[in-house]
Amino acid sequence: MKTLQSFFSRIFNKKSAGNTYTAPPKYGDQYSFTETMAMLERIFRQSGWQYERDNDENLVVKYQGESFLIEVAKDGCHCRIWDLHWYVVPLDNLANFALVRKAINECNVKSAITFFYGTNDEEQEMYVHTKIDINWIPLISDFKYYLQSIFDVLLGAHHHFYREMEILRQEEYAKQNP
Repeated sequence: MKTLQSFFSRIFNKKSAGNTYTAPPKYGDQYSFTETMAMLERIFRQSGWQYERDNDENLVVKYQGESFLIEVAKDGCHCRIWDLHWYVVPLDNLANFALVRKAINECNVKSAITFFYGTNDEEQEMYVHTKIDINWIPLISDFKYYLQSIFDVLLGAHHHFYREMEILRQEEYAKQNP
């Protein structure tokens, strides 16, 4: 509990020492896409995180070995963060394919993260992806920690998925071996 209190006091404390991260700039009632992108790039540079812009004006950032795709809304006030292709299943493994679909459904019921799967017929593979939609909250003064927590939640979603897969495997085993 103390860790959680420390986290929230750190990200909501506007007077934190050495704070160089700011909320996205507002112009009247509008957020600026350009300034929000600049703020994110500044956070990534200052944090030493590798990043690049893709052709669609999205950001791809490396955090703890994982690549996250960040789509900033054109109004600049919210974004969608994707963790793409982090679990792969061959399409010819029908039992595992069905298990993954069930695990995704369970995760979607139990989590704030949205789990998806997509297939690539050419590669004959199914991929699992996760995403989260976040709003920029002007009271948060240290967006580095805010983003770190979001990335950590997305990484934690992997563990949630693997746990659901294990539960489903155990249930299948129990059905086949009464």
